[in-house]
Amino acid sequence: MSPLARFVLTPIISKTNYYIYLNSIFLIKQKNNIVKIHLGSIYDLFKTFPLNKRNIKKDIFIYLLDGLLKICIKIENKEINTNTQIVITTFFINKKTATRFGFSTLYPNYLTYIFFYLKICDIIIFIFFTKDKISFPDIHKLLKFKILASELLLHKEVIEKSLNNLKIRNS
Repeated sequence: MSPLARFVLTPIISKTNYYIYLNSIFLIKQKNNIVKIHLGSIYDLFKTFPLNKRNIKKDIFIYLLDGLLKICIKIENKEINTNTQIVITTFFINKKTATRFGFSTLYPNYLTYIFFYLKICDIIIFIFFTKDKISFPDIHKLLKFKILASELLLHKEVIEKSLNNLKIRNS
């Protein structure tokens, strides 16, 4: 699907609850015992950030931590089972950061790389917004991370502390 089509369809899809927005750019797709995390679409970026705001990497990380915290709350409220596997595929987070929040690294399979290339225009636009430069994404930085919901809950305090520190530094 082209970036334009995704831009037009995102508001429609968001109304179907196919994805659940936990904040303006942090979405989850919950099916069976798996929760997949998505960091929004180009539509979500344009809706959330002013066009003149660039280099929003810290801002996006704040939304990511906020979303993880909201997942922890859903686990505590029994909306997400503690045996549920939480998965994110991204080039935005490195191994060290993911490990700090309890995630373990899975290396993407070929199908993941195919989907990555199908969304390449969106990814280039995403990189432009986060780094304020146009560049092609490094395929070697694409990683997949997983964690059990019960393990994520054990890292809730670290997530909260990181989120609060980042908000203070970003204000």
